[in-house]
Amino acid sequence: MNKFILWLLILIVSTLDVSAQAADHYSSSGKLLAVILCVSVILIGIALFLFSMERRISKMEQSLEDEASTH
Repeated sequence: MNKFILWLLILIVSTLDVSAQAADHYSSSGKLLAVILCVSVILIGIALFLFSMERRISKMEQSLEDEASTH
């Protein structure tokens, strides 16, 4: 069990080192900002889509309730 934990820690530390080097590379070349911008635009788009769908569904539910109460 101790060997497993040791190997897991070594794996995590080596992965962090590689990802830090990759982040430095992308940051120095300006690609990191482009990736952050793309991800942000996608997440904002998804959030706006879900918000508009929620509003549409709420309007439909309200109209169904109004119809049911008038009959």
